[in-house]
Amino acid sequence: MKNGYFLCADILGFSEIVKNLSGLKDQKILDQTIDKWINIVRDLTKKYEIDNQYQLLSDTLFLGIEDDDKKLSSLLYFCQELLEVTIENSLPVRGAICYGNYSFEKEMGYGKAIIEAHELEQKQNWIGITLDNRITYFVPNLTICYPIPMKAQEKIMLYKALSWKVPKFEKLAELMNKDGLGGTQDKTKQLDWGWGEKIGNTVMFGIYLDALRQKGSDGSKFYGFHPVHFIDLTLRK
Repeated sequence: MKNGYFLCADILGFSEIVKNLSGLKDQKILDQTIDKWINIVRDLTKKYEIDNQYQLLSDTLFLGIEDDDKKLSSLLYFCQELLEVTIENSLPVRGAICYGNYSFEKEMGYGKAIIEAHELEQKQNWIGITLDNRITYFVPNLTICYPIPMKAQEKIMLYKALSWKVPKFEKLAELMNKDGLGGTQDKTKQLDWGWGEKIGNTVMFGIYLDALRQKGSDGSKFYGFHPVHFIDLTLRK
């Protein structure tokens, strides 16, 4: 085993995509969607020179790097671009990066960092990628101190989230309702509250990023203790 950083990232709603596009008429679209995911990961890992350290298992990306600041920086910028490219292809990604010991070979991966990255990824309730609090590495305007939206039973806590170009609500809702994510190619469905909450949480982060730019802040601290608290402080003076 070795110490290093480990990313676990999933496509949100992948089972829904597969279910909606599994009919004979939609099979081609499903194949194209899966090819997009494979190609995006392959091209971006190659671009950031971390292409020999990942595995894809269905919609889940596992990626480990050694304990090295330069490699970690490459991983963070890879994740930022991954979020932006995948959402444009209606493949919303949620992920987490943790630090610890792990073994990651072709046949099997195991270790504390892998388990904790998977658990932190599963707790989140948005589109985005979060760093475990034990990772102190900070990049101005990239690693953003933020109360990551979690599922209801989790406590409100500050983490570092990766900054990315979050689409506005209308565009994000549109992207979340096409290419099998909302239904088949012939019909779509109304977004339910589960998806609506994820979209709202994601757009809230985008609003916060815009406010940071206006303030000239580098994202090293959070203003308030909850995203709505921040908006309340900003708009209702």
